[in-house]
Amino acid sequence: MVETNLVHSLGRFNKSVVYGVNYLMGVSLMTEQRGRMSQLWVAAGAKKSELVNGAFYRPVGVLSNSQLDKLAKSEKFAKELWEWTEKALEPF
Repeated sequence: MVETNLVHSLGRFNKSVVYGVNYLMGVSLMTEQRGRMSQLWVAAGAKKSELVNGAFYRPVGVLSNSQLDKLAKSEKFAKELWEWTEKALEPF
């Protein structure tokens, strides 16, 4: 979880859930600077041979698929999310 205005603008209850869940998982929120490093690594620093298509990476470039839950690994959910995204972007 990256500490951005998306987190700061949450209501008190939702913000406490975000911080509480992260605490229970033993992780802290990342700064924006650290949170963007994996995206930059994938886009500009990694060699194609180092990447796994659709993988989850933690900063910086640490393959972390083993940390994904059942929903995150669901092909059905991925398909539904892709279809929803296409529909949401149709007007653009």
